[in-house]
Amino acid sequence: MLSFLENFEGNVIQSDGYSGYDSAVSWWNENHPEHKIQLCNCNVHSRRPWAESAKATKSKTAKEAVDLYEKIFNKETELRELFDEGKITEGQFLERRQQEVKPLFDNLHEWLLEKKNREILETSKTKQAINYCLNRWENLTRYLNYSYLTPSTNEAERTIRPFTLLRKNSMFYGSGKGAESSCWILTMIETAKIHNLSPEDYLRCVFESAPYCETTADWKKLLPWNIEITPFQPRGQGNYMLLLAFNLHQLQKDWKIEFFVI
Repeated sequence: MLSFLENFEGNVIQSDGYSGYDSAVSWWNENHPEHKIQLCNCNVHSRRPWAESAKATKSKTAKEAVDLYEKIFNKETELRELFDEGKITEGQFLERRQQEVKPLFDNLHEWLLEKKNREILETSKTKQAINYCLNRWENLTRYLNYSYLTPSTNEAERTIRPFTLLRKNSMFYGSGKGAESSCWILTMIETAKIHNLSPEDYLRCVFESAPYCETTADWKKLLPWNIEITPFQPRGQGNYMLLLAFNLHQLQKDWKIEFFVI
């Protein structure tokens, strides 16, 4: 996480509630006061224990929590659709979030505090779910201030789900550098897809051009939102082998601008 932050130029990171992320961001902010990062957490992760409990035990308390979350997600979806369709401006979107979504979070917060004050066993699933939400409350609601953030990390998780099929194969990467290179290639593929590019065509164009990049401007031209996809042209066995031998780790080293999106 810290190695990723070294090249991170943004100011907001959204994640699940893994404590390692909190520690990494806290360390970063203490040591880089000129570039502080805001951490936002995923509301689907905070909702999940309630949903599982409601399904498994038919708990009325869990069902209440799920219903409160449902109102938040429905209102958020409604506003997001208006914003994406251009029916409201970014300013109006953020303003309506504060007017229509934040009060729903306030209701959930009051409900959680009321439940917390009851005599519930500390080891119970209900108490653990309550504490999970309350301990991360600021992080769970901070996304409301950023138009490009959603209440959850669902989109990122859907993006990486296909690669969970690689779990066993990943054992044979051979080294940490091999795993790091794999991370980069998978990120490049998903970034291309987000920008409506064929991953095959995108990677081909990147690997055809990368050996000839000399400046940062050259590398920037290869980013998915800048690159020009050209038709495939056989260039001889020699050049083909050069492309195969091109070291992806070197590409990461030379690509001195942000690329990660997942």
